[in-house]
Amino acid sequence: MSGREKVLLVDAMLGKLTRFLRILGYNTLYIQDESDDEILDKLAKIPDAILITGDKNLFVTACKRGLNACYINSNLDIAMQLRKLRKMGVIEIEFNAGKTRCPICNEKLMLKAGEGSKILWICRKCNKEYWIGKHWKNINKILKVARNG
Repeated sequence: MSGREKVLLVDAMLGKLTRFLRILGYNTLYIQDESDDEILDKLAKIPDAILITGDKNLFVTACKRGLNACYINSNLDIAMQLRKLRKMGVIEIEFNAGKTRCPICNEKLMLKAGEGSKILWICRKCNKEYWIGKHWKNINKILKVARNG
């Protein structure tokens, strides 16, 4: 792999996985409403791109064309999906507050100091604000299960 940023193309069957990959800081394109041929053409045009798909036929076709692809069973829970990608060497499961991306639009988030010790991120593209709240306990639990498998 070159020094370029890895781009993950994730198909519509794995929407929740897309959000977690973005939170972990991965440049993740969520592909919806595109044919298999359109997805494969896009994959072929992006250097260092990896297709992550829940579609076995799409996975097999990508591999036959010599493209980077991973099959992830969409019926697995999110921790198991992340664990499988880690074991394949596609991702590391480490949260970095300075690299996280908007789970909605994939833009790199801007880290801002919040009130007190509160961490706040702002998306400059879709104007969403994020912070570590009660939901973070569940996110950390999922990431811990994914790392420790």
